[in-house]
Amino acid sequence: PKGLSPLIAEVHAQGMSFGLWVEPEMFSPDSDLFRTHPEWVLQTPGYPLVTGRHQLLLNLSEPGAFSYVKDCLLKLLETYPIAYLKWDMNRVQVMAADRAGKAAAHRQLQSVYRLMEQISEAHPKLELESCASGGGRADFEILRRCGRLWTSDNNDPLARLAIHVGFSLFFPAEIMGAHIGGEKAHITGRKADIHLRALVALQGQLGFEVDLSLLAEADSDILRTYTRFYKEQRSWIAESKIYRLTQREDTMKALGYVSSDQQKSLWWVFSRGSLKATIPDVLKLRGLCPRTVYRLRLENLNRDDLSRYMQRAPAVLSDAQGFLMSGELLMLHGFSLPVLAAESVLLFTCHAES
Repeated sequence: PKGLSPLIAEVHAQGMSFGLWVEPEMFSPDSDLFRTHPEWVLQTPGYPLVTGRHQLLLNLSEPGAFSYVKDCLLKLLETYPIAYLKWDMNRVQVMAADRAGKAAAHRQLQSVYRLMEQISEAHPKLELESCASGGGRADFEILRRCGRLWTSDNNDPLARLAIHVGFSLFFPAEIMGAHIGGEKAHITGRKADIHLRALVALQGQLGFEVDLSLLAEADSDILRTYTRFYKEQRSWIAESKIYRLTQREDTMKALGYVSSDQQKSLWWVFSRGSLKATIPDVLKLRGLCPRTVYRLRLENLNRDDLSRYMQRAPAVLSDAQGFLMSGELLMLHGFSLPVLAAESVLLFTCHAES
């Protein structure tokens, strides 16, 4: 009711920065802006207007439209202490042309780049995030202007496992937005326990997309622990190398992050479906220093749930302190994994012993 100022003050009082989710390229056909400037629409003249999500696209290659959006954003940033903008674009460019009927999709993107640059020049400390699944703008050119990519609105952890592996073929984990969602994924409808949701989100730049006020205290404690763990590891993940490991079972995959100095690593092992065999698989790591001694430790907080699928759990599951192995042994012989239930994940740290 009193604008953004009281909300921003409350956010700052909690020790956080304030950010906004914006979609500056969109406008509604039922708006004063469209009624005043119908010529600013990105649409082929002479054809019915095509809306998406009840929206039209502003043609930013029109000087008037560009200046209007730029002035709106600058006024917002000059009025309020905003640290971050999530730059969304949630509809496809259908029949994207200017008022003369000439193709304008390329000029639109060039205008977006120019707009981002001018906004950043005016506010150099502002962080911009590009949206991959909305605008499909996850590429190296957009990263000249943005420091983070929102990977997908699909927070289903099983879907995210595939998304993260594909994303990692091109981009570092440090810029991959990965959030812990609610128990029931709003896009797939699938339910997942809090450990699966949190451990998968730890693969990227961790965030939350869940109403924390509705969580049981036990779940809140679990998220606090995983969040502390993330903060302890994130400083070296930015420059890590990523390894993808193939396992015996088709439903099992493994992904590893190894620090540039080979002193630290994280390894995720996940099972998307039921295993064909109940014989434990072996995980052989990569990218380690052969002569270095590492402490291998399982970081899951749900050890008891994982143990019930075996009469005798392997050492990596039963030993809370972990155990010491050389890099050579870990890479050549590996270690036995527990038998995994469907839709479960393991997270191991493998750090050099000081």
